[in-house]
Amino acid sequence: MKQLGKLLLMPDYFRALAKEWFNILFGETLVGIGFLIWWALGAPTNHALVVVFVLAMFVAGYYAWRADHLRLETKIEIAQLHTQEWTIPQGSVNAGHLARAYYFEVLNMSEGVTVEDVNVQLRSMVPGVSNLNWLPIHLRLKHDNPANGKGYARSFNLNPREPRNVDFVTALEGDNRFSVNHVAGWANDKVPFETGGNRLQVMVTAKNMPILLVWFKVWRDEFGRIHCEIEKQ
Repeated sequence: MKQLGKLLLMPDYFRALAKEWFNILFGETLVGIGFLIWWALGAPTNHALVVVFVLAMFVAGYYAWRADHLRLETKIEIAQLHTQEWTIPQGSVNAGHLARAYYFEVLNMSEGVTVEDVNVQLRSMVPGVSNLNWLPIHLRLKHDNPANGKGYARSFNLNPREPRNVDFVTALEGDNRFSVNHVAGWANDKVPFETGGNRLQVMVTAKNMPILLVWFKVWRDEFGRIHCEIEKQ
């Protein structure tokens, strides 16, 4: 009975198979157009048509499997880069100055698999900074609260299609340095702005997944405001 229960989805499988089979042979593709021209002008025998139909069925089975496989396979992306601005309140150091921060979104692209033990770290910087020898270092998760006595989180899980925001860099308007929002309170977080801009490489790792490396560019405009963007791969 358990084995028979597994066959209850067979109608869905055959519907997906028939859809892909029809698209291969009769869809608006070069293969479909070529098949129709061959059928109309080549006068193929019934035996030849049966062979083509069977081959198309096997190919359709692969495409039906591939669509679900890609939808369910575990994959992480840095999906978006966000900006946040605020004015330092009165009574604080640098009161009245504009501050700008950038954070990015780590997204589990799978629709059916949870990704475990995700780690997001700053891996390298170009040019390097001689007195900053703490790389790689974990970046801080947005809204993470170390007041619980456990400190900042180093890793987390991502459910299917779930995003998680990670704080990245921050700077005051007019400052010649920016801060890397990492979790180590003992480590310096200040990086001087370079004339041609700074390049920072972020590394994302997770359980049973290949490493993801993404480069960011950080620079300061003529008004002394920080800018950040993801470099095209």
